[in-house]
Amino acid sequence: MTVKEIVFDYLATRGYGGLCNDDCGCPIDDLMPCRSNGCAGCVPGYRQPDPDNKGEFIIVEEKTCAYPQHEIEALRGSIEALHSEHSARRMLATIESNNREIASLRGLIDTLSFCYDQPVGDLALMVRANKERDAREKS
Repeated sequence: MTVKEIVFDYLATRGYGGLCNDDCGCPIDDLMPCRSNGCAGCVPGYRQPDPDNKGEFIIVEEKTCAYPQHEIEALRGSIEALHSEHSARRMLATIESNNREIASLRGLIDTLSFCYDQPVGDLALMVRANKERDAREKS
């Protein structure tokens, strides 16, 4: 195992993004490109967005937030809105499912009412009377 592999394993298992010092930084997928003793002063660093070059990254010793607070709040608001919308959609789907079940039950009740040629209220009385009769017959 080479020193480069040992360093790579150390960085990867601890969540670091590469190495850095006061003058430079190198990402974990391109460690030690300088191939000199310049790496002797390097320390583990974190990959962070480069505030000066949008879309680029730098390796820094301390984790910092490169985004302004107002952008973070705007993103947080967007995430909360998406979560609320998702929750609302989930509730709507549940309501629609319940409505389908209710419609199905109404259809069954209408079918039973038609089959027995009696209104639904009378059907409930008839079922109860049949259960009471069956209970009397068993005793």
